[in-house]
Amino acid sequence: GPKYVKRKYLKSKEIELKNIEFIVYPNPFTDRMTLVCDKSYSRLELSISNTLGAKVYQKSFQNVQANSLIEIDTKAFHSGIYFMNVSSPSTLISIPIIKK
Repeated sequence: GPKYVKRKYLKSKEIELKNIEFIVYPNPFTDRMTLVCDKSYSRLELSISNTLGAKVYQKSFQNVQANSLIEIDTKAFHSGIYFMNVSSPSTLISIPIIKK
């Protein structure tokens, strides 16, 4: 699948071409993870589910600015595969993430 890399390595033209709206790093993660929002959103719903579909994290954000960093504490997560679901009024994406 696609690699999610730190923001500073991407040029703005590349972002427009690939239409990247969210970047997650590090992935795989250990104790914490950061979500970078490419655009501004009036509302953002963030949830993380395990492979059985059980939600292990859920949070809502209002008036998220472009290039915001959202820090997520993942210490309590067990090792394995998860899906980060990000929904806004205009977008719904699911990003596979891995806890080391």
